Amino acid sequence: VAYGAKPVWSPNGSTIAFNTFATSSSHPALWLVSAAGGGVKVLVADGHQGAWSPDGKRIAFGSSP
Repeated sequence: VAYGAKPVWSPNGSTIAFNTFATSSSHPALWLVSAAGGGVKVLVADGHQGAWSPDGKRIAFGSSP
């Protein structure tokens, strides 16, 4: 996990946001994966340390300029 950021579970427990480096970039990417397994997708190619909104509909994240 990039920059010491830990995986973050969505409020309803169905999705996990996590950081890792994208294969084509030297910047960390913010990814989402189903808690049941599979369905991994990049949410943002230059983002890190995601935080879910209380209702689980949005994610705030840091980004490099």
